[in-house]
Amino acid sequence: ESWRINFRAKPPTPEEFLTEKYLGPTAKTIYPRIKKTFVEFMNPTASYRNLILYPHIGWGKSYLSTLITLYISVYVSLMKNPWKWFGLSPSTQLSQMLISYSLKKSSELLLEPYFNIMEASPFFEKVIRKDAMKEKVEEFAYKDTVDKLYYTTATPSSALAFDSGLTIKMGSSVQGLLGLTLISCVMSELAFFTDAGKSPEYIMRLYNDAKSRIGTRMKGNYFGRS
Repeated sequence: ESWRINFRAKPPTPEEFLTEKYLGPTAKTIYPRIKKTFVEFMNPTASYRNLILYPHIGWGKSYLSTLITLYISVYVSLMKNPWKWFGLSPSTQLSQMLISYSLKKSSELLLEPYFNIMEASPFFEKVIRKDAMKEKVEEFAYKDTVDKLYYTTATPSSALAFDSGLTIKMGSSVQGLLGLTLISCVMSELAFFTDAGKSPEYIMRLYNDAKSRIGTRMKGNYFGRS
């Protein structure tokens, strides 16, 4: 039970995460192809860190990306000291980023499905104020299990924040990456950036800058993914 050294409760395996305990009724609606790709990509013995999805419309690219992001959120939020796990300063603000060609599209494609899954699951509970999360966390301070993760949308510069301090941010530009310590990043509909007036060179810069920012912070860590 070496997990006790670094975690508040035993974190789920990729297979365990795709169950009703963590996803609620959503777990019953996941297509086999989504499960297969999720488990393969998150296999702890594999060297995968970047996933490029280009199948047909309706395959579930955004849905899969949401599940991957949420799995990392849960795992990191179950850590006692996430900054220590990643070898960073205690003052570090850890973030995951959701990017598309506009903030509106980032919300529609990535953030809203993320919220929908959490709202349907008994494992997540929203609180109004950030300071109220600390009081809630104390319920599990002396237990071997954590039955809930708490989050709030009362954050000035993020879409939401977990009780661990991990934040979810949205972006639509290279400038949005500046100064962030990113664990993971989802970039959706990159080809449509041209419709928003961006050049192919800009798209590649965004793609490479996001991967580079994750790489320099995470240094190949299992959770450092795009």
